Amino acid sequence: PLDLDGDARRRLRDGIERRGLALAALAGYTDFCAGHDRPDVPLRDMQIMYVVELAKLTRQLGGNLVRIFTGFEKPGVPYDTQWNWCVDAIRECARRAADEGVVVGVQNHHDVAGHYQSMLDFLRDVGHPNCRACFDAWSVALHGEDLGVAARALAPRTAYTTIADYVKRP
Repeated sequence: PLDLDGDARRRLRDGIERRGLALAALAGYTDFCAGHDRPDVPLRDMQIMYVVELAKLTRQLGGNLVRIFTGFEKPGVPYDTQWNWCVDAIRECARRAADEGVVVGVQNHHDVAGHYQSMLDFLRDVGHPNCRACFDAWSVALHGEDLGVAARALAPRTAYTTIADYVKRP
């Protein structure tokens, strides 16, 4: 967002539209567990502001989805504490992104709520209609779960699916 002023955003949107394309999602990189060792620095608030700026950029580029992550587990911090940090922050992101007409999509990855069943629990705890899942088969494969079962379970809450040509190796 820092590199694109208003003119650059308009040129980028025009270029997307001229090519007959659409912005599927804007990828945001968040870690709402970061900064636990420095509670005097409002890092979660700063990341929420980052997601809000991504939501504005997404809307200006003609899109409606920002993909984010929860938080990377921090040793020595209780899991439920980290879970709650992520739930609270992402609920706030969803509320503020809704003002821009943009959905916040949480990707199941290798962070808090990475397992597809945990992602369902996480979305329930966030409890905001503007917070959806960004389904990633990679995480399901790492957990050794059935891809079809996982996809069907998350389908009603899924805004975006990452598809890649993964090669499973021992």
